[in-house]
Parts: sequence; C-alpha cells; structure tokens
Amino acid sequence: MQKINISILTIALCTSAASCMRPLETVPVEFKSDVFVFSDSARAEMFINNAYTDLPADVSASFNWLDGNAMLASASDEAMHVSTNKTVPSAAQRMSAGNWNPSNMRYWRASDGAGEIGSWMKYGGYHGNRKTNTAIKNLHLLPTTTTERFRNRMMGEMIFIRALHHWFLFQRWGGIPIVDRSFEASENVLTPRNSVKSVVDFIVRSCDEAYALLPAEPYYEPNEVGRADRGSCMALKAKVLLYAASPLYNRAGEDSLTSYGNVDANRWALAAQAAQSVVDLNWYQLYRPGTNGQTNYSSFFNAWGAGTTNRELIFARLRTPNRDTENDNFPAGFTNARGGTCPSQDLVDAYEMSNGTLFNWNNTAQAAAPYDNRDPRFYASIIYNGARYAKFAGQNNYTFQIFTGGANATGNAKTETGYYLNKFMDYANANPAQNTGTVYHNWVYFRYAEVLLNLAEAGNEAGGPSYIVPGSSAPLHRCRRWTW
Repeated sequence: MQKINISILTIALCTSAASCMRPLETVPVEFKSDVFVFSDSARAEMFINNAYTDLPADVSASFNWLDGNAMLASASDEAMHVSTNKTVPSAAQRMSAGNWNPSNMRYWRASDGAGEIGSWMKYGGYHGNRKTNTAIKNLHLLPTTTTERFRNRMMGEMIFIRALHHWFLFQRWGGIPIVDRSFEASENVLTPRNSVKSVVDFIVRSCDEAYALLPAEPYYEPNEVGRADRGSCMALKAKVLLYAASPLYNRAGEDSLTSYGNVDANRWALAAQAAQSVVDLNWYQLYRPGTNGQTNYSSFFNAWGAGTTNRELIFARLRTPNRDTENDNFPAGFTNARGGTCPSQDLVDAYEMSNGTLFNWNNTAQAAAPYDNRDPRFYASIIYNGARYAKFAGQNNYTFQIFTGGANATGNAKTETGYYLNKFMDYANANPAQNTGTVYHNWVYFRYAEVLLNLAEAGNEAGGPSYIVPGSSAPLHRCRRWTW
C-alpha cells in the first residue's frame, strides 16, 4: 500500500512539473482571438449579430428604458412619469426637476455593474463602436469560400452601425471624438473632439461607403430581415444632413464643436437629396393594412410576425413577443397598474383636428368637446377621460373614468396629467392585470414616414413648397399627402 501511495505521489509530481514547463497561457481560455472568430464565417456572423445588441433598444425589452422604468419623453414637456414607487425618483423625474448633474451617471434602465458609467458608453456609444471597429479590422480573415455578397454585406453592416453610434453621440454632444479604429490596451484613448463638420462628414461618408457594399435588393430571407440595408444608410444620411442644415448647427459661431461657423442654404438641398434617395429605392411604403387611420397608426408599432409585412420599417429592432411596455404603462384602475409615461396637456393640445387645423382652447366649440374630431393619431396614442375600447386588458366595452375620484384616477399609479399612454401598446391582446398575452413591439430607428417628412422639410427650406429634388419628378406636396 505504501509503494502504491509513493507511486501515485511520484506521478502527481511529474505531472505537475510537466505542466509548469508548458508556456504560460497569456490569454484566458474563455477569450478567443480575432483569428479564431473571423476565420470562420459562422463565428464572424455571430460576432456581428452581437454588435447590434449595443444599440439603445437593447437596454430593455420595454420602450421605458430610462432608469426608473420611464420614457425619455417624461423628462420633457411631452409627458410626466408616474411610478408606484414614490420614494425613489426616476431619471426622468430628476432631469425634469433640475436634479441632474455629471455625477448622475445612471441613465439607462439596467445597471451596468461598473458604477453606471459604462451605460453611457455602451448603448449608442463607444462600447458598441469598438465592436464594429474590431469587425472592420478583421473581416479580411473570412475564408475565401464565403461569397462576395456575404463578405460585403457584413462589412457594410458594420460600417453603418459604426456611423449610427457616432450619430447617437453627435445628437447628445455635437462635435465628438471620431473613433474609426480599435485601440490597444497600451494606447492613449484620450482622443480630442472633432468639429461638427468633421463628424457630419464622417457619418455621411460612412453611409455612402456602406451603401456601396450592401446588397442592391431588399432583404427577404429570414436570416437577413431586420439587418441594416441600403435604405438604412440613406435614412441615416438624410437625418444627419437635416440636423446639419438646421439652425442648431447651420449658423455662425466660433465654436466648431457646436456649429459650422457659417450659414449655407445648400445644406438643406443635400438633406433633401439624401431623403429622396430613399424614396427612389422604391423599397418602402406607408403601413396601411386598412382604411382606418387610427387602426393603421396604432398597429404599425406592433406589426410584425408570421404573415405580417410592414414595409414602412426601414431599420428597427424587432422584439420577440412580450408585454413589457404594456406592464410599464398600465393605467390605474386595474390590478398591477403602474401609471408609467403619462402624456402632458401640451402634447395633447399639439394634436391637430381631423381637418388639419390647429386645436385651440379659445374656440368655444372645440373647448366644449376637446376630444372630438381630432387627428386619428390622437386616438391611437392618448387614453383620455371617456375613451372607450371594445376590449381593454380583458374588459369588454371599457370606458375610462379619469375624472377626480373616477375608477382610473385612484391609487399610487394614477396619472398626474389626466391622460395615459396608448401609443406602442396593444391592450386588446396583452393583459398585465392577469399577466396574460404577448404582442410584438418594434423599436423603430428609421421609418418611411419620417423620411417623407424629412424630405418635405428639407426641400421646403431649400426652395419652397414647389421644390423638386434634381432628378425627381415628385413635388413636395405629395410628401405631405403621403404622410397624412
């Protein structure tokens, strides 16, 4: 027995000594090299699929992705966030109350586990941007057996997503550091900010480059639907150029980080041309499954799934069925009510009448019946006192009572504005009160209706209502009619 023990010990020592002589593993085994990932087409595509997850829509399965389960509109005059938790204010509540400063890094809904600072860089920022740069740097490693279309498509997607991350940052900060390569750990990452002009030019150039690489036809295959395509590139380009042409940046000034430093009317023409290029693709159309404007508008945000075609979507995050947004904004008067993002009176008053005229409280007829004869989008978006639904969260022919003491104006979830949010919701099929039912939700980055409105605005500023983009035969008044 003693000899056996000694033999075992000897074997163990030899094994240990042999293992000590092996080269030190400098990279943890759970980390894979660039060559390992990008020399295999399946692994490379998985990496690129993951790069999409750093866009803002991935913060949460709900549209209420601010810390405290609020929508960003709650930090503006469009809405007020109502929470059943009255002790901890949401990010939107702190913003609107003026209690927001550089130390309040917590912005997104989910904790990032890094002191909340990572969230600012991850969702629509430099964290996701690094993934795109890593892919762009290494896609040349793809095996030669892959098709040229596949290689170009993946490169085009990454160039577009990188441009999109720069756009998200530009929206918040103006001139930002352009980061078009991956940094090594030993490098100095304190990159100086670039001018407004440089950032806009970089995004526009990237959109053109990605456009040239992406397929010349729309996506129909299940593994491609939802990816960035040529329309995505031109929609982003049109939006960036529209911002660049606006007085926010298209003005005189000495600070190149916040303005061009001069006024150039031709910037409007460039924005119109980019929007027209989306129209000229002839890939998209307004989502009109029926003749009822209210139903068409309300169903647009949930129109996805088997047998459903929503050609108004240009670039969007297509969620698997859930009821998270309904849960977050469930009105008072029901079990599991949360209140959520409640539209303000300012937003309600902004909806036009059904004939296109402005609503006016000084109009005695309109003031006497403020919810009659409004724009169809009003009824698809706003739950108001007296609003009636054939089916709402399991209730048939339900009528809202939001007056003082009414069934929908009691408890911690009661609205403080007199309204609840109906846009994005499908309470006919999702019932938070009973935790039943799921629906599709589209997080829309670009849609065709916005492109048409961008075209109308830019063209009108470039040459008036009769302006026609060079090479196009469609006058601007058609854009306005298309978007009703």
